[in-house]
Amino acid sequence: MASSSSSTKTDPSAQGQAATQQRLTEAWVRLAKQLTSSKDYQDIASLVAKTDVLALKNEKLERELQDALTAETRNLNAIQEVKNENMAMEDACRQKESQVEAAQMKESQAQSQLQKAQEEVAVLKQELDSNASKITETVNSKLEKEVQIRRLTEEMEKMAESFRQTEADLKKTNQANMGQLKMAVDATTEELNTLKALATPLKPQADKRIPSLEAIEHDV
Repeated sequence: MASSSSSTKTDPSAQGQAATQQRLTEAWVRLAKQLTSSKDYQDIASLVAKTDVLALKNEKLERELQDALTAETRNLNAIQEVKNENMAMEDACRQKESQVEAAQMKESQAQSQLQKAQEEVAVLKQELDSNASKITETVNSKLEKEVQIRRLTEEMEKMAESFRQTEADLKKTNQANMGQLKMAVDATTEELNTLKALATPLKPQADKRIPSLEAIEHDV
């Protein structure tokens, strides 16, 4: 009986702790009511609310700043790409300018060579004209000599014919005059041969020879 009665009794220390906890809770409630009803608390609450709003705005601004930084980075990258493209274009332009300068230099050299060649052609043309004039003079001289040779050949043929006739007559009349006639024919023949020798480089078309005195005598 004693044991059962002792088990049903409440622990005084536990009851004291519960009472203390209740008093603390009530104190906190009263303090909270006092704080919430005080102007300072309301100011603090308003400040906290503003701080929260500012925090939200700050987060928004940070996002916008991050977006702006990202956009700026993209813009900087795009600007750098444009700069790189411009540098590449400038390099290409400088290379093209160098190629154009080289081409212009080659063109200038080609023009100089062409002008020199034209001058040489003009000189050669003058030389050809001069040579043509000399050739014409040579041909004319050759033709004149050929005409002279033909004329002298015809004259010598006539003289030979006359000589044959004269020789025939002389044989009948005077054999002593044959020596003089032979000398005359020989002199004439020698003169003709001299003229032929002068005209030999020109290769005359006709090379008619005066018959010798022996041939004439043989014919007679």
